[in-house]
Amino acid sequence: VERNFYLPYLYLLDLGYNNLNGSIPEQLWSCPSLRFVYLSNNTFSGELPSDEYFKGSTNTPSPYLEDIWIDNNSVSGSIPFWLFLLTNLKTFIAERNSFGGALPEIDSLGAVSATLQVLDLSFNNITGSLPAALFQGIGLSYLYLDNNKFNGNLPNYEPLETSLLIDVWLHSNQLVGDIPQNFGADWINLKEFSLQSNQLSGSLISGCSTTPQLWPLLTLLEADCTSTAVGSPVTCDCCTQCF
Repeated sequence: VERNFYLPYLYLLDLGYNNLNGSIPEQLWSCPSLRFVYLSNNTFSGELPSDEYFKGSTNTPSPYLEDIWIDNNSVSGSIPFWLFLLTNLKTFIAERNSFGGALPEIDSLGAVSATLQVLDLSFNNITGSLPAALFQGIGLSYLYLDNNKFNGNLPNYEPLETSLLIDVWLHSNQLVGDIPQNFGADWINLKEFSLQSNQLSGSLISGCSTTPQLWPLLTLLEADCTSTAVGSPVTCDCCTQCF
């Protein structure tokens, strides 16, 4: 891909499902009209532009970016902070890459952008603790963080009045400790919640046995709730599958 270019009127770039390789040009993200980037299922490598790339520079990320799909590539490095500052971003799908390191300190934002609806970082090598801000985004519906190396405790976040979370996949990480008492209590739209293959303990809230039910739409709830689980098994009265 040619690196030295400036496309002021580029609105949509769809190069998915090809055999493109090399790094994604840094200049792409500064195209001022860019809204939609679909680069899935190639062999792109390299890293996304760092936060330093945009500091003290005439380059800035396009403020109109809405959809970024870079899944099923070999992109590495850390997830940069500037992605979470995009005020129009709705979808960021980066599963099955080689991202590593910890997520940026997005708790300083209080919550992720209200426009963000889908965040998929599954099947990477991301480490560190889970930011509470991820569970306080008022627009976030689909959160896929499974099959990484997240560690530490689940965040004890302040519940929202109206959370839109539908799917929360946290399985196959290195999370430890007791599950916070009200974790998920505000997820009234929850359909799928997976926690298995961690080292969590304690009890999940009774999301399906209360009256009225906290999770009336629940179809999948998976946790390490058998006697063979590593450490103390999770107590779960409405799990659809125990591991």
